[in-house]
Amino acid sequence: MFDVTRKESLTPALNWIQIIKEHFSQYEENTDKIGRNRIVLIGNKCDEIASREVDYETGVRFALENGIAHYIETSAKTGENVELGFITLAAETVKEYTLQENKQRMKSGKEEGFVNNCKMS
Repeated sequence: MFDVTRKESLTPALNWIQIIKEHFSQYEENTDKIGRNRIVLIGNKCDEIASREVDYETGVRFALENGIAHYIETSAKTGENVELGFITLAAETVKEYTLQENKQRMKSGKEEGFVNNCKMS
């Protein structure tokens, strides 16, 4: 998360992104995939239009340059998009968990959780 009214707040955000990627790279083979699937960059204070130092396009560009697929602008003051940020992060986490679980099933040869409802004639 960073403050769209303070451009310098992007620097600590970048530091956190790097820490997260380094931490997860110990457990995952593809570090770039980690950033894309598990990090949601939040630009807060989008309601303070007159004070903005980081516009939406700059936030999107910063996210993409750092391997992040999701950028959401929020306002803690008005509540705008706050829930969306949490929902997006939760959805990406569930999607990644399901993908990893399916990969494990394929490796182990188990087919639990897979359903074939097609009638063969």
